[in-house]
Amino acid sequence: LAFSVSNNEVTLQEASIASGQGALVIPETINDLPVTAIEDEAFKGLSSLTGITLPEGITSIGVSAFEGCTGLSGIVLPDSVTSLGSAAFKGCTGLTEASLPSGLTILSAEVFANCAGLGSITLPASLTQIGESTFSECDALTSITIPDGVTSIGIGAFTNCTSLTSITFLGTAPTVATDVFTGVADGAVSLVTLEALSSFVDIGTDWNGLTLNVLGATAEQLFGDIVIYANNSTTLIGQVTIEGEVAGSGDVVAIYVGSELRGKQEVAINGGVAWVNAQVNAAGGDEAISFKVYDASTGVTHEKSKTSAVITTGGTVGSSASPLMIEMKDFETQ
Repeated sequence: LAFSVSNNEVTLQEASIASGQGALVIPETINDLPVTAIEDEAFKGLSSLTGITLPEGITSIGVSAFEGCTGLSGIVLPDSVTSLGSAAFKGCTGLTEASLPSGLTILSAEVFANCAGLGSITLPASLTQIGESTFSECDALTSITIPDGVTSIGIGAFTNCTSLTSITFLGTAPTVATDVFTGVADGAVSLVTLEALSSFVDIGTDWNGLTLNVLGATAEQLFGDIVIYANNSTTLIGQVTIEGEVAGSGDVVAIYVGSELRGKQEVAINGGVAWVNAQVNAAGGDEAISFKVYDASTGVTHEKSKTSAVITTGGTVGSSASPLMIEMKDFETQ
């Protein structure tokens, strides 16, 4: 290890690995002085590095410090780290997981860009900013939770994360730059709390290229207000499946005529079957109905179904002996 000393503190400047060694353990002290920083590009391109142990006491990791360390499979950053330089782990294609310090407030630009194997990362509650292209080209990343303190996300932060299907926001809508979610998985959703919904947009609508859905909502809170036609209703009895699986406890069925919400009901699980028994408001005459189903286990609202029916005032659709089969399923897989 090459290092420098300033103000009685050690900064690591460069490292090499003996043949077959693979992993490095950074000492807490060198010559009885604390190791507090890793210089810019200190380990850059060290492809033979398979693991590294960093001591508590390091506060700063420099720009591109581990860029291109393609053999590195995991990294745990001690809680003492408060500064993480841009592109610090860029191009670490073998990196599959990373643990960030609990007090980190800013993720700089390109910190994990091109980490194609990164499938899991937990962002600390202290985080306030996500920089430009921070996670771009992270092909294995399938989901991520944005802490409630994050106020801004930089240009292209998640660009071309082709497996990313779910982004959960624990707080209000952050300021989002351009192309943040360009190239994520088709049908990717943004999950938000009901309390923060008004800072985003309406449920089921597009927000920066993501379909917006609500976490932990009840039937009364979902889909808005039912359009009432006094003393005119149809009884609907049906069974509900989502992608071929029985709907679960807390799932909610919404029933529409055109764009008007005419009824909604939480499913009841009985004998391993998800039943819905709902009163559907009827305006008179024959009216075709369609369905949406909120999946409480994922926060996703499913809107694709080939199930349809016709309601009339005072009529019934389905029965306990012959229920309407409400099947929510992508058309391509039906």
